[in-house]
Amino acid sequence: MQKLLITLLFISQVLLGQGKAYKAIDGITYKKGDLIKLGVASKGADFQFIYTYKHVSGLTNGLRILDAVSGNDVNIDKDETPHLASSELNHYEGKILQFRKMTLEDKTEIVNAIVEYKNDYRIMVPVDLALFCGEMKSSNPDFSTTIASKMNEQQSDMTQVKSFSPDFEIAFISAKGDTYNQTVTISYTIKHKLVHQRLDIGSVRKDWHRTTLSKAYDFEGNEYDYNNITLGSEASDSGLKVTNKVPTNVTLKASVTFIKILPDVKSFNFVTIPVSYKDDAGGNPKYGEIEISNVKINWD
Repeated sequence: MQKLLITLLFISQVLLGQGKAYKAIDGITYKKGDLIKLGVASKGADFQFIYTYKHVSGLTNGLRILDAVSGNDVNIDKDETPHLASSELNHYEGKILQFRKMTLEDKTEIVNAIVEYKNDYRIMVPVDLALFCGEMKSSNPDFSTTIASKMNEQQSDMTQVKSFSPDFEIAFISAKGDTYNQTVTISYTIKHKLVHQRLDIGSVRKDWHRTTLSKAYDFEGNEYDYNNITLGSEASDSGLKVTNKVPTNVTLKASVTFIKILPDVKSFNFVTIPVSYKDDAGGNPKYGEIEISNVKINWD
């Protein structure tokens, strides 16, 4: 899906007229030359919807990419391909150079603001998506307090889950907040059709230099740690990870509890849970991450 979106960004976008403005979901009409301010990266290290790419003048770049899509052997500078913007762009302010309209496979239209950046780079901001998840700041004071909260309530059934592997099915159950302990527990299920698997969930060390931990992020960019994680009947001893066998075609319930969260946090923008898995009989492990987006918290 991400590769498709990147391709569409270049070959399926329509340049809106130079004098045409765009009215976004916050009620503000944005025009060429206006300054827009980014929020914070909703995935912690990276933005979820905002991209950067190296600008190339003229039709040359578009033709080269069309050749590549057609199967021809074309060398394309990797910097010319859009990459998710990093958290270095948190709170960046830039001028809108133009708007581009992108049409997805399901006919959904997304308007991107192309924003100036440094060293011939551009920032691609899908205006409505970025506003909705807080990756772009609105100058409408009513948006974050009233409009966005109503939209979050209406969109509460739009929680999205991405599995760490196409061989594993992940289903979101709930996000329950404990007001007294100031914790939020995310519950979900895991199922697969492989031979019996051995899973480590919560904390993954791919090498001696780096350990990946579970994290949750709210719409304001705040990051939350966890202190407990479960898989089936097993719970984490150290609070970092849990290990258990997941039999073939058996659904196991799992959970992760995030801490130090105030009840005025109504939803998580993004949750990531690292996973290591291998055949229960032995073998080399594989790695991935469970990603859950747009999670409404139900406080007790």
